[in-house]
Amino acid sequence: MHMTLDDVMMQDGNVWTSSGVSAGMDMTMCFIDKLAGSQTAKEVAQYTEYNGQWTDSTADNWADATS
Repeated sequence: MHMTLDDVMMQDGNVWTSSGVSAGMDMTMCFIDKLAGSQTAKEVAQYTEYNGQWTDSTADNWADATS
């Protein structure tokens, strides 16, 4: 597994990793999506008031904020 500067999360087989706390939330939602399906992930996101991005591992909502 090799992460680049553009990756906020990645999966290689049964190994999951993320580049920080917010990315960890994205990764957790992606994990739920893969394990239980997108509908369950959407329900969990709504229940937890999570509105992040978990379908694109290179989508970094904070990238521009730190520039």
